[in-house]
Order: sequence, then structure tokens, then C-alpha cells
Amino acid sequence: MNGFGSFGQYVPFNTPIHRMDTRVKLFLLVVFMVAIFLPYGNRVDVVYPYAMSLVVLGGIFVLLMIGLLISRISFGSLMKSMSFLWVLLFVVVILNFFFWKAPDWTSNSQLLFEVGKKKITSATFLFIGYIIARIFLMVILSLMFASTTKPMDMTFALEWYLTPLRWLHVPTAAFSMTMSLALRFIPVLASEAKTIFKAQAARGLDYSNGKVKDRIKAIVSLLIPLITTSFHHASELAYALEARGYDPLGKRTRYRQYPFRFVDALWLIFGCVALASSLFFVYFQVDGSVIDIFKIYC
Repeated sequence: MNGFGSFGQYVPFNTPIHRMDTRVKLFLLVVFMVAIFLPYGNRVDVVYPYAMSLVVLGGIFVLLMIGLLISRISFGSLMKSMSFLWVLLFVVVILNFFFWKAPDWTSNSQLLFEVGKKKITSATFLFIGYIIARIFLMVILSLMFASTTKPMDMTFALEWYLTPLRWLHVPTAAFSMTMSLALRFIPVLASEAKTIFKAQAARGLDYSNGKVKDRIKAIVSLLIPLITTSFHHASELAYALEARGYDPLGKRTRYRQYPFRFVDALWLIFGCVALASSLFFVYFQVDGSVIDIFKIYC
């Protein structure tokens, strides 16, 4: 049975991705984020300026699909929960259409049409597709991490990585707990927003029709109760932590231990190889299809 909860909510399954050490999982998340945003290839190639980048992003997409299959997370449900992403991508397309300044190497690219003084070329669409692919993969990767990682495990991993900062008297436990709670409240607020939206719609409030002024008023009527609810949840959480004697500066013990297994070491090696491969492609100037290593030392 495949599944997916609300946006960013942990989905309890007993899969290899769920059982992976959270420290390794967080390391892989950072590695793939770096791989997504690294600049690959030679942009001077006008015919295929982003070819190698799109090949790498396509490879990352295939790996993510395999990861979703292993973790039993439904891709369809994942897409349904990301309705906000389409709004974000639409804004990205509009901004790049009218505000992206084309570099010199795009001067020979094919002119498609003009909007006022703005020239829209084939390079513009290539760049927009490149940006959309990066944002899409970043969101999918983040949701996959959140759906397969318990909030407390996430807190432990963040605190473990921040351990060296304790020498500088940085309250790493408080910081990691704050980050974990913030991530935990994302699905809670998303669920609350959906409930408020349905309640307002039942009262006859229309978010999709009418003038722009009326739509803005409708959105405000959604935001105000959502902000009020978030403050209410934060207050309840503060009281609950205080009642349990939580002290962010106190010495903590853990009920659950996190042993580092052999399979976790294999995942760690995989992440190191992936990071090294990404840096290799960037350093050795991939021109879209061929790696020209020899020019580096000539």
C-alpha cells in the first residue's frame, strides 16, 4: 500500500529509506541539493547550453522516483499536496520572461517573439525549463525527506551535526529543537488552512471568482484565522514543554539510541560518490556531451 499524508507529514512505513540513519539521510539531502544547484556544462554552447545540466537533473529525478518507490510514497498523492508549487512555478516563469537578462552567448539563439522591447528567444525557454526543473526536484526531495523521517530523529540529526558549535557555547539543542518544531508545524498549518478554506467556502466565500479586490479580501479572511490558530498551537506547545520540565540548556539523555549500521555506511559512501561525481562534472567543464579533461593541464 502506497501512501502520503498531508504536506510534509511523516508517513510511517517500514522501508529501507525509513530505517536509514537520519544523519546519513540528512547528508544525502544536502548532497542532492548541492547536485541540483551546481552549474554543469559550458554555457557558451548555444545549441545545447543546458544539456549536461538537464541530463544530471534527469538522473536525479530517476533516483528520486526509485526512492519514492522503495519508500512506498505515492507520487500522485505527493503531487496533489503541492498545489502551491504550481503558483510558485507560474511566478518564476513570469519573472524570467520579463526580467531575465540574457547573457552574451544567447545573441545567436533563435528569436521566437517580442513583448515590447523584450526579446523572447529559445534560450529564454531553456533557462526557464532549467529553473523549473531545479525547483521541482528540490521540493520533491524535501517532501520525500520529511515523509520518511520522524521529527525527533530529525532533531537528533541536526543536533549531532551542530555538536562542534557547543565549543562556542552555541545552544545547539535549542536550535535543533526549534528547527524540528518549525518543520513539524508545516503539515499542521497546511491541514488547518485546508479546514479554514472549506469552512469559509461553506459560508459562501468565493476565492476563485470576482474582482481582484474581492479575492484579496477573501484571502485575508483566510490568513487571519490561520495566524490566530498558529499562535494558539504555539501557546499550547509552550505550555506542554513547560509542564514536562523541558530545559533547552539542560543536559539531556535519550530514550532511543541511534546505532550506525553497515548499510548506513554504504549509503554514506553512495552520497560521497555522488557529491564527488557532481564536483567532477563541474570542475572538468562538461560541454554538453563530452568531458574534456586534457585541457585542464595544458
